[in-house]
Amino acid sequence: MKYKQTLWMICLILVSLLGCRKGPDTQFIEGVVKLDGVPLEKATVTFAPKSTDYDPETLERPLLASGVTDEKGYYRLSSVGGGQIGGGTTVGSYVVLIVKKEQTNTPPPAKPGEPSISVRPEYKYHTPKKFETRDTSGIEVDVVKGRNHFQFDLQSDGGFEIEK
Repeated sequence: MKYKQTLWMICLILVSLLGCRKGPDTQFIEGVVKLDGVPLEKATVTFAPKSTDYDPETLERPLLASGVTDEKGYYRLSSVGGGQIGGGTTVGSYVVLIVKKEQTNTPPPAKPGEPSISVRPEYKYHTPKKFETRDTSGIEVDVVKGRNHFQFDLQSDGGFEIEK
């Protein structure tokens, strides 16, 4: 009997010491994307962590976050595992990917009883392709504690400027 009471007491102490984790401490991130000075609508903005290592102080790892721009080029980021929608991402260094593209081909509809035909997607890019991948984007930002605002001014020739 004494053994069970001691075990329960140890469990209660551990639970009270560890507490409940609410999830990662995310920072609000918003901004505007422009292409050649014009707000860019329906572009996907992604913040990809430069490193996926755990922070030794918080025991958190950076989170991939993304959002889509509205008609004014405004975006607000959300991350998987980051709590609420629009909650941003964790403090750290990120490579920024910005792409707007539309598929230009679609497979023909399948006839009844026949298998569907797969078609390799082809795209029309509205942004330079270089901004689609982390290896070629060249856009890097540091997310800090608190509200973060980044304006990305892209040029059709692949150039860009960042305003904080």
